[in-house]
Amino acid sequence: SSLFFFKIGRERFQIPYGEILYFEAQGRRVRLKMEEKEFLFYMKIREISRQVDNTLFVQCHVSYLVNMEQIQSISDRLVILKNGEQIPISKKYRQEVRSKHLDFVKWRCGK
Repeated sequence: SSLFFFKIGRERFQIPYGEILYFEAQGRRVRLKMEEKEFLFYMKIREISRQVDNTLFVQCHVSYLVNMEQIQSISDRLVILKNGEQIPISKKYRQEVRSKHLDFVKWRCGK
């Protein structure tokens, strides 16, 4: 499915992947960041990583899962999003981010 599901209290939410900029772990909660708004809910980044479309999202840091559609550029230490936000890349994920993003761009251009 192309929707991400989560709950806040008794309320259920579903957000299209395309509208998600990134997920950020904040203690026991995760911040789902969108263009105009954000949500905080209880979940682990690991669980989210299993739930989302892995051709679209890449983990670039222990606390961040980024939507590759939103990436403008990648340097050694930062992912720059189209809206100018900067997301850290940790050494552990550097190679993976580069190769996954390259695959993503090829796949996007091949369409």
